[in-house]
Amino acid sequence: MNGFFPPVKKGREDKTMKRSRIWFDDGSIIIQAEDTQFCVHKSVILKHFPTLNDLVSSPQSSSNGCAIIKLSDSAKDWESLLTMIYDHLPTCKSTDLIPFRTLVAMLRLGDKYHGHSIREEALRFLRYEFPQDLDDWMDIWGTKIYPYPESEFDFINLADEIGLHSVLPAMYYTCIKYEKLKDIFYGHPNSDGSVMRLSSDVQACLVIGREKLAFALRKHTFSWLYNKKIIPCSRCSAKPECTAARNQLIRKVWMPVPNISLALDVWNRSEFASGLCSFCAYTAEKLFHSGQEKLWIELPSYFGLPSWDELENLDDPGSPSLS
Repeated sequence: MNGFFPPVKKGREDKTMKRSRIWFDDGSIIIQAEDTQFCVHKSVILKHFPTLNDLVSSPQSSSNGCAIIKLSDSAKDWESLLTMIYDHLPTCKSTDLIPFRTLVAMLRLGDKYHGHSIREEALRFLRYEFPQDLDDWMDIWGTKIYPYPESEFDFINLADEIGLHSVLPAMYYTCIKYEKLKDIFYGHPNSDGSVMRLSSDVQACLVIGREKLAFALRKHTFSWLYNKKIIPCSRCSAKPECTAARNQLIRKVWMPVPNISLALDVWNRSEFASGLCSFCAYTAEKLFHSGQEKLWIELPSYFGLPSWDELENLDDPGSPSLS
């Protein structure tokens, strides 16, 4: 001992503690979270969380020669994170799936203990689901998060917890696209009987954004539907038929309520240009895409958020994107 730290206590093993399934016989430190202990390797932990070095160097107690590091985090977070570090991180690819529970642990603990590589790996997955670029949004085919949480509220609350702003417009849009208005106000009932709730500020953002998106449908994505000088177009080869098809599509988009899920949908000719001649369909598709580009630029403002660039500046520098 060098005299700078108090002697390490070597009392009997605490019988109230549970041994996690993550327990290496050749481990050199024990991480204790709540009532659970994890016997792991000092070199592995300090590689990802160098700020824990002080705690490792001056433990409050030990067991069987292993320093015990007592942390105030949840045992579930550490179990999820250590599973990722030992089983998946060495071979993790951008095409892999990641459980939401693991994503939460990586972001939460990565933030707290300055585990930059852990945090960045999690952010790549999160930014894939909720990108800042319209082309990236259109390129999404399925989710990379599985099991997926029971509601979009989990993502919003996670972003709020870690202070990630640039993902909010896409998160908010996804939320009002899939979640019921009743659940936005009163909470989403989970299968375990719990209720996932949003803050009152977020509720207000979503409700106001929902209304503004309804108007944006007409102003941008489907602007061509509401101008008789556009559809039928000047080169139309079947004006009566295209006029009837346009009126039918107006009803499809707007009745009984505006279908905001179509605002940022992928163009589908059979769905959006059914009954239109080839010239009108071409005109419609061109204006559909240009309208979506305008809507995407304005999307943050619908929810009372700053511009895309300002939101990115509010995030920590160096956060990666999934490619």
